[in-house]
This record gives sequence, C-alpha cells and structure tokens, in this order.
Amino acid sequence: MRSRPIPARLRGAKMRAGLCAAPARAAPPCRVRSAVEAAARRGQTRGCRSARFVSGHAPVGRLRSGCVGGSVARTRAHDAPRVSPRWTVFRSQASSGVPAPRRSARATRTDGRVATPASSDGGGSRSGYRLEIDPSQVAPGGVRLTDAQKATLDAFWREHGVSSKTHRATLTKVGETKGLFRDPDRLVERMVELEDVMWRAVGVAELAVGAVVGRYPKSLYFDPDFLVERLRLLRDLLPGADLKKLIERNPQILAMDMTHTLPAKMRELSVLLPNSDVVRLIETHPKILSVNVQSRVRGNLADLKGMLRVAGVVDTAVEVMVVHNPRLLTSDIRRTVAKRATRLESLRPGAIAFYAEKPASLSRILCASERALDRLAYVDEFDKQNDSSVIVTVNTPGSKFEEKYPGFDAWQKALARSRAEAESKESSGSS
Repeated sequence: MRSRPIPARLRGAKMRAGLCAAPARAAPPCRVRSAVEAAARRGQTRGCRSARFVSGHAPVGRLRSGCVGGSVARTRAHDAPRVSPRWTVFRSQASSGVPAPRRSARATRTDGRVATPASSDGGGSRSGYRLEIDPSQVAPGGVRLTDAQKATLDAFWREHGVSSKTHRATLTKVGETKGLFRDPDRLVERMVELEDVMWRAVGVAELAVGAVVGRYPKSLYFDPDFLVERLRLLRDLLPGADLKKLIERNPQILAMDMTHTLPAKMRELSVLLPNSDVVRLIETHPKILSVNVQSRVRGNLADLKGMLRVAGVVDTAVEVMVVHNPRLLTSDIRRTVAKRATRLESLRPGAIAFYAEKPASLSRILCASERALDRLAYVDEFDKQNDSSVIVTVNTPGSKFEEKYPGFDAWQKALARSRAEAESKESSGSS
C-alpha cells in the first residue's frame, strides 16, 4: 500500500518539531566586547538586576554592595597563579600565590571598633597596623579621628606606596566616613586583590596600587569579576596602549562606561584631530578621558588656534603641538596658557613665531610653569652673556639650573610674591 505524500505544511511542522526535540548544543564562548555590548543593549548584566549607565560611572549593581553576576571564563594564560615580591607580609600568610576569594572573610564587624594607636608589633595585625575607635569618637556620618590615629593612617599609606602628601590626607579624611579606610587589614586585602585582578585580566604586573588608590579611592570597591570584564574591554578599545601606565595615571577610567562614553570620546577625538593616533594621545595624557571632549576639548582647541593664529602659527602646527603635548587640550587656554604666551613674548619678543616651525618645543614652553619662564628673566638680569635658547633654559632640570644659579630660588620667590600682590590689587581695583 502506497503511503500518501505528506503536505508541505505538515512537513514544515514536523521539521520544526524535530528541531525543538534536538539536543541543545553548547554555545561557543563570547568575547568580552560582544557580551558586554549585548548586555548593555538588553539593559541588564549577566545574572544581575538591570544595570543602568549613569553619567559615565560604573553600572548600578556591579559594585561590591550590589548584585554580582557570573564569573568571567578564565581561560587565559594570565589566570595562572603568580608569585609577586610585593605584599610579602600579607602573602606569606596566604596558601597560594593568588589569594582565594575573600567574600567569606569580609564579614561585617559587630563590635563597631576601628582605631587606636598601633603598637610596635602591630598588635597581631597582618598589616602591621591596628586601630580602634572609642565610642566617644562616633559622630553623625562617621567618626572623629584623633591626631595619633591620623598619623597612624598616614604612616600606613606612606608604607604602601602613596607618596603624595595630598593623597594621603585625602585617604585619611575618607577614613572618617568609610569603615574600610579605617581598617588596615582589609585595605591590604583589597589592594592585593586589585593587583591580582590586573594580572588575571590583562597581564599587568607590579601595579603601583598606592598611586591608583591615592588618586581614586573607589577603586577598592569594584567587584573583581566585573573589573576583569572591564579591563579586558578596555584592552580591546585601546589596543597596544600601556594599560599599567594609563590606569596608574588616571584610575577614574575604571568607572567609565566603556560601551558608550569611552567609544564616543574616542570618535570625537578622531574627528577633532584626524591626523593623530587617538590611542597614543590617550596613553600620553589619560586625563583627556575625564573631561568633556565635545565641549571643553573642542573649545580649547579652537581657542588655542585662534590665539596662536595672531602670532603667525598655522592650524596644522597647532594640531601637531597638541599631539606632542596633549595637556594643552585640558588646560585653561584663555587664562593660564594665554598668560604664559604673553609672558614669553614680553621676555623674548617673536619667540612664538620663531618656534612656530618647531611645534613640539612651542608646546613644551606654553605648558611650562611660571617659575620656569621666570628663568628667562633671571638670566637676562644676572647672566647677560648666556646665549642658551628659550627651550633649553625652560627645560633644564630644576636641580641643574639652581646649581648653576644659586640665587635664583630666593629671587623667584620674591618675584612671585610681588606679582601676587600686584594681581590682588588689580582684581580688587577692578571689582
């Protein structure tokens, strides 16, 4: 008995049923870029609640206090444990080169005590510093640290690579409101973790963690898995860039939206400077990512071209200047840079037109400090036989210049005071 042919519509239904019944195949692993961009388009992150990008900050819910998604697949060579000579005091107590996840060790303290002056042996503390808070020091919104406690925190940060006195003072002040920054043991733990995340994500070793935390204390609050994703996406956006130097100089980039804000800034820079290497520009001056490219950088470039056009510098030379010294794109052109240019012309008439053919040298001169330009006035007054060029005089290292001219320091300080007084009188008279 011959079977009747199956109608086309039934054949299609059977095929669809067969497809539904077929065993599911494992999806190939996605690259970080495609995964993150797809998550951003959906408005959510993997395994987490909705993640909204707000004005260039990290997605809501991806910090330690929020929901944490699935781990990044660690199949790269950098995921292998490593042994670093840094943090030896802490690492000697660890069971492996890369510390194990410490979420269980970060239980909330129940005694609420944070700081007393550290004893000579650290009181059993792994960091060598132990601090406690007296109940009388508790105040609304934080605690009132004593001078001894502030000195202890200052010594802790100095030992862990925060060389800037201003940064140490800022971190100590943060300690008055944030419990983490009053607990040296937890701080060391987080700094070790940050260093290991940099190695695991992009192979960066020996990160200057003190410089990163000093410039951006919030870097200790990122979830490790989220930071791995972010660093790998940053590496894809800036191929060939020295990520170690970039993050040490501008760690705020870790909190930037790398699916919308950062690519938009890079596109805008490529439009403003079509003949420049945008990746190298960012690597040379990472601060440019922390300003509004559409308004401030564009406005600064237009102001710089207009100011130097009067002195005979063509627009192409100005673009070469900012490529050699991107600081000009984030400086105050109308006040600071214009003041430097006026001072230079008063000391060396025609210098700007002369250095128009040497844009790199002109950019260094215009970004020099007021003290460096005062060297020209000092040489004119006390060493009339000196025939050094402007760029050589301005760029000479300070120690070498003061060794040659021992009286410059006192003379310049007196000049700066008189100049400040004159500017104060001028501003008060105009008001």
